[in-house]
Amino acid sequence: METINKTKDKYIFKTEIEDSLINSIRRYVGQIQLAAIDEVEIIKNDSPLYDETLAHRLGLVPLKQSSKKEGKLKLSSQEKGMVYSGSLKGDFEVVYDKIPLTILSAGQEIELIANVKIGKGQEHAKFSPGIFPLILFDVNFITSMFLSSFIILYIFCPTSVSKVPFSNKTRLGLNIIPHPFFKMYISLLFYSFLIYLY
Repeated sequence: METINKTKDKYIFKTEIEDSLINSIRRYVGQIQLAAIDEVEIIKNDSPLYDETLAHRLGLVPLKQSSKKEGKLKLSSQEKGMVYSGSLKGDFEVVYDKIPLTILSAGQEIELIANVKIGKGQEHAKFSPGIFPLILFDVNFITSMFLSSFIILYIFCPTSVSKVPFSNKTRLGLNIIPHPFFKMYISLLFYSFLIYLY
């Protein structure tokens, strides 16, 4: 395994691994317990967002983990402009303090209390620590496959470039005439690609 980048909140590595194992890791990550905003008590909300929309945004704000099992965060603002996640103050700290929550105009006010609890990613996405497996395919295989497809298309689908105006041509500059074997070849190409992935 080759480590590409490692920080306090991100780990990028490169390795050869089976798809089934990647899926197992993805499922296991859902068992990790994390703190997230679970319920929101909105006292006043003059912003353009509905209470439900605002609560949903708050639930997806990542929090720094601590030994506490639960806690509260408070947000109160009367300032005109964007309200960011950094305005949340209480028992937990936010990871990113510049996440836009809502916007206030002059004379508007927002006040709420958010309850934080520990949960698992299998319960809700807000408890997921996040993982993105990146699968790289054989570039040479993909390139040769599509090059061969254009060659076969050229053989089985006659072209007439000089007899049609440019506006009627395809992006390749060719006027492709359908052939009975065209659908058969596309199907064969598609299933060959699926077999390669398997």
